Amino acid sequence: MLLFGTALSAQSAHAGDVDDGPFVASSQGWDLTAGTPQRVDKGVIQGSVTFERLSGAETRGGGACLVADLHRGMRCDSDSDCGSLPIPPGGWNYCAGVNGGADKICWTRPSDNCTRSPVRDPGTYYTQAVSDRVNGKKVKWITIACMADESVPTGCGSPNPELSVTATSYLLGDDQ
Repeated sequence: MLLFGTALSAQSAHAGDVDDGPFVASSQGWDLTAGTPQRVDKGVIQGSVTFERLSGAETRGGGACLVADLHRGMRCDSDSDCGSLPIPPGGWNYCAGVNGGADKICWTRPSDNCTRSPVRDPGTYYTQAVSDRVNGKKVKWITIACMADESVPTGCGSPNPELSVTATSYLLGDDQ
C-alpha cells in the first residue's frame, strides 16, 4: 500500500502563491500538480492529481489523497511531529503546507480516499468523492499528491524521501 512517504521534498519544486498559480513538483522530466479539492455535489468533495510528462520514462508511479485539518492548525516541521496524533481507521497523518508553502501544519487522511498506482500515464486522476465533513464537522481540506522516482514505482510508500516528490494544493474554498 502506498502511504506517500514521510517527507515533503522535491528534486525541483516551486511554491505558488495566489499570483503564481498552483505548486508544481518536478522530477526526472515529469511535473506533478495536486488539484484543489472540488465540490462535486452538496456536501461532497473530490481531489485530483495531474501528471505531466515533459521527457523521461513513459510512466511514473504515484497518486493523491484528500487530507483534512483535524488538529486545529497544529504546526509541524516534519511528519514525525504529527506521528502521535490520533489517526482514524484507514487514515494517515502528514506535515504539509498549503500549495507547497513553508508554513506547515498536521493534515490527516481520515480514510483511504486516494487514487494510487505504480503505473501512471500522463493525465489527471481523481480521488474518491467523500463527505466534506469528518465526524459531522466541517473541516479544511487540501489534496496531497506524490510521484515516485522512475526507478522505484512504489517510492511514494517508502520512508526514504529521495524516492519521491510531493505536491499540495490550495485550500478548498473559503465557504467552509
